[in-house]
Amino acid sequence: MHITSLASLDYYRDLQHLPMLAISSKLFNSVTSVFYGRQLTFDPLARFFVSYQHYIYYPIMCVAQVNLYLQTILLLISKRKIPDKGLNILGSTSMYLYCNHLLILVHQS
Repeated sequence: MHITSLASLDYYRDLQHLPMLAISSKLFNSVTSVFYGRQLTFDPLARFFVSYQHYIYYPIMCVAQVNLYLQTILLLISKRKIPDKGLNILGSTSMYLYCNHLLILVHQS
């Protein structure tokens, strides 16, 4: 499904960000999401957020990135069986250390 419907607004869930963001003017007419099984309506709330999306994009992405890190940590410390859990912990820890090191370098310059 992911590859066959990569650019399809009604199939690909990663393109369906209403009411916060609209990546295509086709969303202004509302679309029916096959993935979510409902209509993504371009209502007044969506109109408000989309009209300011050029301001709210980066704050949303910052929250999304922190959420992604948090969900990764919660998954890795859970009791769920994860293939190559030790390798995932090593990779995630390395990435966190690398990003923190880059932040320190940028801050020092």
